Amino acid sequence: MPLPMTEAPRTQPAPSQDADAELVRRAVTGEMRAFEALYRRHAGRVHGAVWRLSGMNEARAEELTQEAFIRAWQADETGNLRFRRSQRNFNPLMAMAARVTIVEVEEPILPRGAIDPDDAHLPGIYVHRLVKVPAAPEGWWPQRPADVSRYEAEKAKTSPTATA
Repeated sequence: MPLPMTEAPRTQPAPSQDADAELVRRAVTGEMRAFEALYRRHAGRVHGAVWRLSGMNEARAEELTQEAFIRAWQADETGNLRFRRSQRNFNPLMAMAARVTIVEVEEPILPRGAIDPDDAHLPGIYVHRLVKVPAAPEGWWPQRPADVSRYEAEKAKTSPTATA
Protein backbone atom coordinates (compact mmCIF):
# COMPACT_ATOMS: atom_id res chain seq x y z
CA MET A 1 0.00 0.00 0.00
CA PRO A 2 1.48 3.37 -0.98
CA LEU A 3 2.42 5.80 1.74
CA PRO A 4 0.61 9.13 1.94
CA MET A 5 2.40 12.00 0.21
CA THR A 6 3.21 13.55 3.58
CA GLU A 7 5.63 10.67 4.24
CA ALA A 8 7.78 11.35 1.16
CA PRO A 9 11.49 11.94 1.75
CA ARG A 10 12.02 15.35 3.32
CA THR A 11 13.40 18.08 1.09
CA GLN A 12 14.61 21.59 1.70
CA PRO A 13 12.83 24.61 0.20
CA ALA A 14 14.05 25.68 -3.23
CA PRO A 15 17.12 27.95 -3.01
CA SER A 16 17.21 31.30 -4.75
CA GLN A 17 18.37 31.46 -8.37
CA ASP A 18 20.95 34.10 -7.45
CA ALA A 19 22.58 31.78 -4.92
CA ASP A 20 22.59 28.96 -7.48
CA ALA A 21 24.06 31.23 -10.15
CA GLU A 22 26.93 32.17 -7.85
CA LEU A 23 27.58 28.52 -6.98
CA VAL A 24 27.54 27.57 -10.67
CA ARG A 25 30.08 30.33 -11.45
CA ARG A 26 32.37 29.00 -8.72
CA ALA A 27 31.84 25.36 -9.71
CA VAL A 28 32.71 26.07 -13.35
CA THR A 29 36.11 27.36 -12.20
CA GLY A 30 36.70 23.97 -10.58
CA GLU A 31 35.73 24.71 -6.98
CA MET A 32 34.56 21.32 -5.75
CA ARG A 33 32.82 22.68 -2.63
CA ALA A 34 30.55 24.83 -4.81
CA PHE A 35 29.67 21.79 -6.93
CA GLU A 36 28.94 19.74 -3.82
CA ALA A 37 26.71 22.52 -2.46
CA LEU A 38 24.75 22.57 -5.72
CA TYR A 39 24.37 18.82 -5.62
CA ARG A 40 23.18 18.83 -2.01
CA ARG A 41 20.68 21.61 -2.72
CA HIS A 42 18.97 19.85 -5.61
CA ALA A 43 19.51 16.10 -5.16
CA GLY A 44 16.87 15.77 -2.43
CA ARG A 45 14.13 17.44 -4.46
CA VAL A 46 14.92 15.37 -7.52
CA HIS A 47 15.09 12.17 -5.47
CA GLY A 48 11.71 12.99 -3.92
CA ALA A 49 10.13 13.56 -7.33
CA VAL A 50 11.61 10.35 -8.72
CA TRP A 51 10.52 8.48 -5.58
CA ARG A 52 6.90 9.51 -6.19
CA LEU A 53 7.12 8.74 -9.94
CA SER A 54 8.57 5.29 -9.25
CA GLY A 55 5.61 4.25 -7.13
CA MET A 56 7.32 5.26 -3.89
CA ASN A 57 9.90 2.50 -4.31
CA GLU A 58 13.05 3.71 -2.52
CA ALA A 59 15.46 1.27 -4.21
CA ARG A 60 14.15 2.14 -7.69
CA ALA A 61 14.29 5.88 -6.96
CA GLU A 62 17.89 5.55 -5.79
CA GLU A 63 18.81 3.67 -8.96
CA LEU A 64 17.04 6.15 -11.25
CA THR A 65 18.81 9.18 -9.76
CA GLN A 66 22.30 7.79 -10.43
CA GLU A 67 22.52 8.35 -14.20
CA ALA A 68 20.85 10.65 -16.69
CA PHE A 69 20.64 10.25 -20.44
CA ILE A 70 19.38 13.49 -21.88
CA ARG A 71 19.08 15.15 -25.27
CA ALA A 72 20.15 18.72 -26.06
CA TRP A 73 19.82 20.93 -29.10
CA GLN A 74 23.31 22.48 -28.93
CA ALA A 75 26.49 21.91 -26.93
CA ASP A 76 30.01 23.26 -26.92
CA GLU A 77 33.14 21.23 -26.18
CA THR A 78 33.04 22.25 -22.50
CA GLY A 79 29.55 20.74 -22.12
CA ASN A 80 27.52 23.95 -21.89
CA LEU A 81 24.07 23.03 -23.26
CA ARG A 82 21.10 24.71 -24.89
CA PHE A 83 17.75 22.95 -25.10
CA ARG A 84 14.83 23.35 -27.49
CA ARG A 85 11.17 23.52 -26.55
CA SER A 86 10.15 20.87 -24.00
CA GLN A 87 13.74 19.63 -23.60
CA ARG A 88 14.06 22.42 -20.99
CA ASN A 89 11.39 20.90 -18.75
CA PHE A 90 13.30 18.14 -16.95
CA ASN A 91 16.69 17.69 -18.64
CA PRO A 92 18.56 20.34 -16.59
CA LEU A 93 17.10 19.06 -13.31
CA MET A 94 17.93 15.43 -14.13
CA ALA A 95 21.49 16.34 -15.16
CA MET A 96 22.06 18.24 -11.90
CA ALA A 97 20.85 15.33 -9.78
CA ALA A 98 22.60 12.47 -11.60
CA ARG A 99 26.08 11.25 -10.80
CA VAL A 100 26.77 10.68 -14.50
CA THR A 101 25.14 12.64 -17.34
CA ILE A 102 25.42 11.54 -20.97
CA VAL A 103 24.07 13.99 -23.52
CA GLU A 104 22.91 13.31 -27.07
CA VAL A 105 23.44 16.50 -29.09
CA GLU A 106 21.30 17.24 -32.15
CA GLU A 107 23.50 19.89 -33.79
CA PRO A 108 27.26 19.58 -34.43
CA ILE A 109 29.23 20.13 -31.22
CA LEU A 110 30.46 23.73 -31.15
CA PRO A 111 33.99 24.85 -30.28
CA ARG A 112 34.96 25.61 -26.67
CA GLY A 113 33.34 28.83 -25.49
CA ALA A 114 30.88 29.13 -28.41
CA ILE A 115 27.96 29.07 -25.95
CA ASP A 116 28.18 31.98 -23.53
CA PRO A 117 27.78 30.68 -19.95
CA ASP A 118 25.01 33.26 -19.39
CA ASP A 119 23.11 31.80 -22.39
CA ALA A 120 23.55 28.15 -21.45
CA HIS A 121 20.49 26.34 -20.10
CA LEU A 122 22.82 23.91 -18.32
CA PRO A 123 26.50 24.57 -17.52
CA GLY A 124 29.08 22.01 -18.54
CA ILE A 125 29.95 21.19 -14.93
CA TYR A 126 27.05 18.70 -14.92
CA VAL A 127 27.92 16.98 -18.23
CA HIS A 128 30.20 13.94 -18.35
CA ARG A 129 29.98 12.88 -22.01
CA LEU A 130 28.67 14.38 -25.26
CA VAL A 131 27.48 12.22 -28.15
CA LYS A 132 26.56 13.71 -31.53
CA VAL A 133 23.27 12.27 -32.79
CA PRO A 134 23.73 11.07 -36.37
CA ALA A 135 21.58 12.68 -39.05
CA ALA A 136 18.32 10.93 -39.83
CA PRO A 137 18.46 8.69 -42.89
CA GLU A 138 17.09 10.18 -46.09
CA GLY A 139 13.33 9.90 -46.29
CA TRP A 140 12.63 9.92 -42.57
CA TRP A 141 10.08 12.42 -41.40
CA PRO A 142 11.70 15.85 -40.95
CA GLN A 143 11.87 17.37 -37.48
CA ARG A 144 11.91 21.14 -38.04
CA PRO A 145 9.30 23.36 -39.75
CA ALA A 146 11.83 24.48 -42.39
CA ASP A 147 12.65 20.83 -43.14
CA VAL A 148 8.94 19.99 -43.35
CA SER A 149 8.41 22.78 -45.91
CA ARG A 150 11.41 21.63 -47.97
CA TYR A 151 10.21 18.00 -47.78
CA GLU A 152 6.71 18.95 -48.94
CA ALA A 153 8.09 21.09 -51.79
CA GLU A 154 10.31 18.23 -53.00
CA LYS A 155 7.43 15.79 -52.73
CA ALA A 156 5.19 18.07 -54.79
CA LYS A 157 7.87 18.27 -57.54
CA THR A 158 8.31 14.51 -57.79
CA SER A 159 4.67 13.41 -57.55
CA PRO A 160 2.72 13.17 -60.81
CA THR A 161 0.03 15.80 -61.18
CA ALA A 162 -3.42 14.84 -62.20
CA THR A 163 -4.60 16.33 -65.43
CA ALA A 164 -8.21 16.63 -66.44
